Amino acid sequence: MKLDMKVTSIIIGMYALAALAPALADESLVSADPTRPSTAEGANYGVGGFVLQSTLVSPTRKLAIINGRAVGVGARIGRAVVTDIKPYEVTLTNAGHPIHLRLSPKLGKERKIITGSNAP
Repeated sequence: MKLDMKVTSIIIGMYALAALAPALADESLVSADPTRPSTAEGANYGVGGFVLQSTLVSPTRKLAIINGRAVGVGARIGRAVVTDIKPYEVTLTNAGHPIHLRLSPKLGKERKIITGSNAP
């Protein structure tokens, strides 16, 4: 009797999963990868349709993630060629013109002198 209940429960569970399968397969219901920048964030630093998402630079290799694709120096992305990969920047060449992609905007140092009148 207990075995029949277990088998029945398993069969009901399988039917429930089968009924949910179309909804589970719908990509619009799947949550986005939390480690990837949103389209709006990545587009802020994109140039010419290219968005640099990550870089990996070590003594033995250089890789970049551009538009969701892992590429190395010499790889082609459309008509552009990856010519250099640095820790926070990648250089592409497209029709002889360099394209510089950065992970974050260039930050400049600012020297501020604090005197008695503007001290916090």
